[in-house]
Amino acid sequence: MSRPYTRLTSHAEVSGLILSGDTCGCMSESDPDTRNPNDLNRHPLNQDVYGDLTLEPDFIESVEQHGVLEPILIKSGDTIISGHRRHAAAIEVDLNEVPIREVSFDSELEEREAVIHHNKQRTKTFSQKMREAMELENIEKERANQRQGARTDIKQTFAASEFGQTRDKVAGDLEMSHETYRQAKKVWQAKEEKVEIAVQAVEKIDNGSQSIHGAYKELRRWEQIQELEDAVDWKDIRNSGTDTIGQQKGTFTDSKATLSDSNDWTDSLNELIEVYESRWGGYEQGDVFVFSYMLEDAGFAEFSGADSEPESFSERKPDHNTLFNLYWEDGRELTELAVRFGVDTALIKYWMHELDIPLRKQDLTQAQQDEI
Repeated sequence: MSRPYTRLTSHAEVSGLILSGDTCGCMSESDPDTRNPNDLNRHPLNQDVYGDLTLEPDFIESVEQHGVLEPILIKSGDTIISGHRRHAAAIEVDLNEVPIREVSFDSELEEREAVIHHNKQRTKTFSQKMREAMELENIEKERANQRQGARTDIKQTFAASEFGQTRDKVAGDLEMSHETYRQAKKVWQAKEEKVEIAVQAVEKIDNGSQSIHGAYKELRRWEQIQELEDAVDWKDIRNSGTDTIGQQKGTFTDSKATLSDSNDWTDSLNELIEVYESRWGGYEQGDVFVFSYMLEDAGFAEFSGADSEPESFSERKPDHNTLFNLYWEDGRELTELAVRFGVDTALIKYWMHELDIPLRKQDLTQAQQDEI
């Protein structure tokens, strides 16, 4: 069914949507016209960068009631430069015609850049922003190579100063700081290389459950682990069938409901030891340290450091970098670390598990080494 439309946007206003500076100077427009939306095609770059279009019900309803008010920009022929969502909504509500303007560019680079910048104001996921960023970087690399009179191979190295300018320009386009963009790019490139932790991180950033900085820190930690010789990841230890920490955690989780409050934590500790002993045929001194820490960390005990109470285990626990550097950079043994922090080696291992610091293979039990 045919629906009327009213062109509310003037030629000057449409021109104002075009990129300013060195980008818009290479684009020219025709007078306004109309076209059947079914005769228009989505720009392949728009598909590659933004994926499937999401149309809000209110937006579709508005197009159905009022038609497309702002002309869709197309390059000579039928390929859309700007207005992909308007075009999709027009097809959705079965419009027979939409307002268009034909535009032309001096180069393919200007055309690609226009497709990106005409989407600057839309709400985008992290993935969409990073696909934009990679495209803009490629455009700037090709443009730099052309200025140098070199071949336009986007993989060709170009001057460090120009790389810095490109990076800063793209960061600004994405409304990110220089450092945030650096971290985002690191995570994105790892995702493109199919690094699983990065793939999962990008999904989390997209759905808002993780920050860029948090994802970057996790990736850097993972990279550190990959560079270590004889390192055993805790995932492999958990799958070994002889995971003492898994046994300790399982005992604590299953016993939580019946544990005493912090005023009588010794009863809780004895209860945990009894359950653990009955399940696994005994216990060691290290289990006492681990369960004491668990009780404090979960709020079942308060260790004040007075003569009648042991010093707080939670306060003794080092941060990730301290423990990682002592164990891996300085090569300290577990027994040295236990003496340094006044605990048992079993608690050192538990802290390493919590902080996701891998163990050296030699520090596993023989049964674990055999399993792994």
